[in-house]
Amino acid sequence: MWLEKLCNKNEIRENASRENERLGNARSLSISENMTFIGVPQSLSDVLQGRDKRVLIQQHLQKQFEKPLVSFKLNIPGAVKYSPEIHEIFDAGVKAFRQQIEAKGHVIAFEKSIVENTGPEYFAVMEASTACVKALTLHIEDQHPLGRIFDFDVLDEKGVQLSRQDLGMDQRLCLVCEKDAFVCARQRSHELEVLIHKILELHQAFFKGGIIF
Repeated sequence: MWLEKLCNKNEIRENASRENERLGNARSLSISENMTFIGVPQSLSDVLQGRDKRVLIQQHLQKQFEKPLVSFKLNIPGAVKYSPEIHEIFDAGVKAFRQQIEAKGHVIAFEKSIVENTGPEYFAVMEASTACVKALTLHIEDQHPLGRIFDFDVLDEKGVQLSRQDLGMDQRLCLVCEKDAFVCARQRSHELEVLIHKILELHQAFFKGGIIF
């Protein structure tokens, strides 16, 4: 029942907790002296439940529309998955996606954003080929100033996810260095504090430095 209500075509709204609303209204308090995110820490169980919920939403939308689907979230290390900075980065990703879709003349049949402590997420049902949409999201991930934080998944009408390799693209680069992001993550090449500091650094440069994508 909750899923049908969540994905109702006529009900486009965000699910943000009261705690996140409080954090959103306290912008000046969002970064501590240690350069970290201030928010509600999430346990492994919380993260796994969020992933399961994402899969259910994807399956529901695929069954309802039978069209290519974009599922967008952020790559945020650490226990805090939502803060005002994270929300601003998320909004920038959604904005970039919509702009690119409009520029290419594609149509979004349905879209919805969900904001919870496990992290903001965006879903878009597309009136376009899966390959075209994937190519567009790869361009955003590779060229946008915040692109290395973005995580766009594109699934075809049958729910099969299209990979970078399917389009002959190289693996994603690490947020901190120029090496393979997957290898760095697997080897834990960078400390958590370094990763978070880099995200906040990119956020500051983009939103305060007037960078345009």
